Amino acid sequence: DDLNGIVHPAVGAEMNRRVMEQVATDNVVVLDIPLLTENPRGGLQAIIVVDVPIETQVHRLVQYRGFDEADARARIARQATRTQRLATADFVVHNTDSVESLQPQIDQLWESLHELPQLPADFEFGGRDSN
Repeated sequence: DDLNGIVHPAVGAEMNRRVMEQVATDNVVVLDIPLLTENPRGGLQAIIVVDVPIETQVHRLVQYRGFDEADARARIARQATRTQRLATADFVVHNTDSVESLQPQIDQLWESLHELPQLPADFEFGGRDSN
């Protein structure tokens, strides 16, 4: 907890700084925020969830990250459920099949992100959601 108390504010401040650098541009800014459902943030125009079934998550943690199956399941159980994550999503990328199957989804997502309204010049990116 002490480490989180030191690291999280610093990471949040740097993330805010980088977002604010882009406000006056037409750049699309994508933030990769672990555990966003568990720790909501204000000021996001959209939330993208990359979704896979739990069994796929377990398999990938074991195969590609070297987790013991019980540890993988325990980690997943401590996080928001798949249903909770999907409920927060504005866009869902289904990552169950091959990498090649992602391309059409990513193309559509990118197009949709470009259709989001431009942020106002006086926009201020917030930290954790107050809800």
